[in-house]
Amino acid sequence: RHRGPNPLYWTYYHDDRSAGVSVHLADPRADAGPILVQGRLDVPRGWPSGDLYLAAAALGAEVLPAAVESIARGTARPVPQTDAEATRAPRVEPGTAMIDFASWDVERVWHYLAGLHAWYREPLITADGRRARYGAVLGFERGRSEGETGRVRRSADGWALCCRDGEVRLGRRSLVPTRVRSVSTSQA
Repeated sequence: RHRGPNPLYWTYYHDDRSAGVSVHLADPRADAGPILVQGRLDVPRGWPSGDLYLAAAALGAEVLPAAVESIARGTARPVPQTDAEATRAPRVEPGTAMIDFASWDVERVWHYLAGLHAWYREPLITADGRRARYGAVLGFERGRSEGETGRVRRSADGWALCCRDGEVRLGRRSLVPTRVRSVSTSQA
């Protein structure tokens, strides 16, 4: 699942309850080579995607030695992937509306927003058509919503995102420190 540059985003979008890592042989197609070893982990509801990233990286570091060892010993048994079970994980352009308010329940909307808000902000609109900026995803409440589904209204915390079966509470300001440390990354 989720072949491509943005698998964590699509894990939340598709409401996956588990995620994982695969060590596979290189193939001309993205993430399509035969699998040597895999690892799996649960995705708790509302878990920040940054934490999922770190857990997946740790899991990858845990399972990688077995794959390398099997190659070195000549005992590797690559398992071809089934293309029919694969999904694409392309980048999402900033500002693209992605929530399906007609079919997603309030808990799914909350999970999606809470998991991704550090990296992706759903474009939310007020009843009068203005863009609403939010900095934190505080929680959700099931029940009757006081506004139009898919729109936000002002609330004591900042905003209430109206869903078909409740509301997601959104804060005006981020609950994480605003100071950003410089991080060096490299890709092999």
